Amino acid sequence: MHRRNVIRLAGGGTIAAATVGTLAACGAVGTHYPAEAVEAWQGPVGHSEVRRRAVAGAC
Repeated sequence: MHRRNVIRLAGGGTIAAATVGTLAACGAVGTHYPAEAVEAWQGPVGHSEVRRRAVAGAC
């Protein structure tokens, strides 16, 4: 095997391992958020008037 191929293989493996590890960590952390932490991202709930809904969404 040529020297450049070994370097490419090692570099690609390092990048793949780092990517898989990062994505696995993001998925594991995302499920442990308390409901209060994501409550604001659920959008305006219970506002039927257009102006109140717009202000609630902007906040």
